Amino acid sequence: MKLSVSTAWNALRCNSASEIVSEITSLGFDTIELNSQLDEPMLREILAIQQVGEICVSSLHNYCPAPPGVPRRESGAGSGFAALDESVRRAAVEQALVTFDWANRLGAQAVVVHIGHVEMQARFMEVRRLSVAGDPRAGRMLREDLAIRAELLPKHLEAAIKTVRELVAYSGNGGPKIGIECRMLYHEIPSLDEFRTILNEIPPNSGGYWHDFGHAQFRELCGLEPHRRYLEEYGDRLIGMHIHNMTSDAHDHVPLNRGIIDFDSLLPLIPIEPISVFEIHSNASSEEIAESRRIIEEAWAKSRR
Repeated sequence: MKLSVSTAWNALRCNSASEIVSEITSLGFDTIELNSQLDEPMLREILAIQQVGEICVSSLHNYCPAPPGVPRRESGAGSGFAALDESVRRAAVEQALVTFDWANRLGAQAVVVHIGHVEMQARFMEVRRLSVAGDPRAGRMLREDLAIRAELLPKHLEAAIKTVRELVAYSGNGGPKIGIECRMLYHEIPSLDEFRTILNEIPPNSGGYWHDFGHAQFRELCGLEPHRRYLEEYGDRLIGMHIHNMTSDAHDHVPLNRGIIDFDSLLPLIPIEPISVFEIHSNASSEEIAESRRIIEEAWAKSRR
């Protein structure tokens, strides 16, 4: 199993790309995913490091680099792709094209994309709190919010599809693949059932589904759908995955030794080896990254038997 490490783990505590890369390679990894907390000078530095053979880049997580004038800490992953304001949507697309250009320059296999959200006052934090506590009010609140989402969805989904078509046309056949990531929050697009509509716009040689273990687990905890259904429904279009765990109180991006996700039951649902990225955040120690690697490699080997 070939594993990549997202720079989400150490980007904000490092002042240079060489420091970021050195910390990751010291753990025995030679491949990284570049996240949205890198600026353009850092990407130029990584390109130079890559050219002397010290590191490979598996993927970029849009936006990457961070948009001009936006602090790295606040750069986010972009959420304007489904905006009803066309100027907002266009600006998001234009910034994403910068990410695709950099992915091409760095020889990355894919760009991970969040495709947007329905503009509504979703109460997902309260639903999470009540769900963790086993409070039945969570279900009622969720149903109310989903009804509002369904009413507002059509125009947002239309905008998201327009964005996907533009990204496919730009990336084209042979460029970095577009990885549409499953989302954790229920106002976001696509939901489980909406994924097929989005994926129908992406030829298999241009992209597909990107699975995030923590996001799918969060949705199960909130009562939306079982985690495994994402892999059962869209494993045939899987191109990559973000590997991390989620705690019983619904905090994700934690190392694999801390959480509740049953990787032993989920990995057999994956038909072929996709791009595999540890997307573990900065509260994990180097030792926990190494232990996470041991855990996932053993689980993956077991799933292939």
